[in-house]
Amino acid sequence: MALVEDLERVARLAVAHANEGDVVSGVIPTESAAGGRVYLCSIDGADGYRSWLAVRDDGTPVADRLELRAAVSIAALCE
Repeated sequence: MALVEDLERVARLAVAHANEGDVVSGVIPTESAAGGRVYLCSIDGADGYRSWLAVRDDGTPVADRLELRAAVSIAALCE
């Protein structure tokens, strides 16, 4: 699967966790040394605010603080 198709797939999975009218405006893929991918998804709310949601490859939200911190750190280093 091409990267663009993968990001579009993850965006569709992430929007399922958003409120009605919200849209996924960006997806930042990360991969830790352990090999698991975490996608940081920016969600533009219908209320005009932006929020972020981290999801795994299967679309489940990341709730583990260490897993989230690793993904955000990787994304920040690459930025």
